[in-house]
Amino acid sequence: MISIRPYTEVDREACVGIYSAVHEAGQIPKQYFSEFGDVLDSQDMLTLVAVADGEIAGCGSVNYYSDDTFAQLSYGLIHPHMQRRGIGSALLISRIALLSSALDHACDIGISATTHSRPFFTKVVGFGEQSHDTDEYGNTFYNLYLSLSADLLKSSREYLREGDIEMSWDIEVPIILTEFQV
Repeated sequence: MISIRPYTEVDREACVGIYSAVHEAGQIPKQYFSEFGDVLDSQDMLTLVAVADGEIAGCGSVNYYSDDTFAQLSYGLIHPHMQRRGIGSALLISRIALLSSALDHACDIGISATTHSRPFFTKVVGFGEQSHDTDEYGNTFYNLYLSLSADLLKSSREYLREGDIEMSWDIEVPIILTEFQV
């Protein structure tokens, strides 16, 4: 069973260890470790942890920008020893499933993926690539987007309810009161 729940300060050491392990496996650049810590500490982000086999196997964040028409997913990380077991899919789909069900307007979801993670995001839910950038350290990031439809939201929630995934549904995704910059 996989359990998805909100991050608490008690989870910090495990999440930092996951970042380190993912970096050591060559799946994420080391230069963003400080930013990852800021995301964990932020009240403007909802960070979830995925628990499997009694231990924290992964974490990932989500928030809205300015209003609830654009959501950003950040730092979806699964410990390398726990990958390819459905945990990353459950964490990704959990973050999508928590987005607004009042879809009387468009809601786009964005993520900046590494070369390693890009195939996962394009395959699992169908994110499309808009552009890519190379940072000052030579790391390439792919800006991926997905339009959240009522059908996708419904199927995401059904996947979680029908799967062996335990999750609380009374979690709210925070809104950052700034414009999203592309």
